[in-house]
Amino acid sequence: MSGAEWERILAEAADEGALFLLVTGGEALLRPDFRRIWMAAKRAGLLPELFTNGSLVTADVAGFLADWPPTRVSVTLYGATEESYEAMTGRKGMLGRTLESLDLLARRGVRVEVKSLLTRRNAEEFDRIRELCLSFGAPFRWDAEPFGNAGSGLGLPDEERLRGSDVVALEKRDPGRWTEW
Repeated sequence: MSGAEWERILAEAADEGALFLLVTGGEALLRPDFRRIWMAAKRAGLLPELFTNGSLVTADVAGFLADWPPTRVSVTLYGATEESYEAMTGRKGMLGRTLESLDLLARRGVRVEVKSLLTRRNAEEFDRIRELCLSFGAPFRWDAEPFGNAGSGLGLPDEERLRGSDVVALEKRDPGRWTEW
């Protein structure tokens, strides 16, 4: 859809009483008119949240988000080492780019949440992933339910998924989550 179509739909949604907007993708920051759509949502009175892998957050993007604040930016952290990150995403250099993005957002005062998807490829890094997330002063969320297909960077979900007992063991290592349960 064009930016104009998005502007119309966002205005209609706000007129009908919508309040929250989750902007996700793929990667929403790939859209050349992302800023136009984001500003249209804010001007319509919506409260947007951005889900991103962080790879396209530059100083300029962080500044834009500081000027047009989201309810939060939710960044997925797929590992604590470049090797595990590449195994999860199929792309080199992503951990460094993601951590740099989180730093840019934090320095601009943009509210962030850091989350992770734990699978057989990165579960042994759970404590390091949690420490990285918490180092940005952001809440840490994680999930152990991979979805998708082999073309998404991960293998098939049944091949990647942790056993239930492994998930429970990780939950016990996450004090906040274990207390919540």
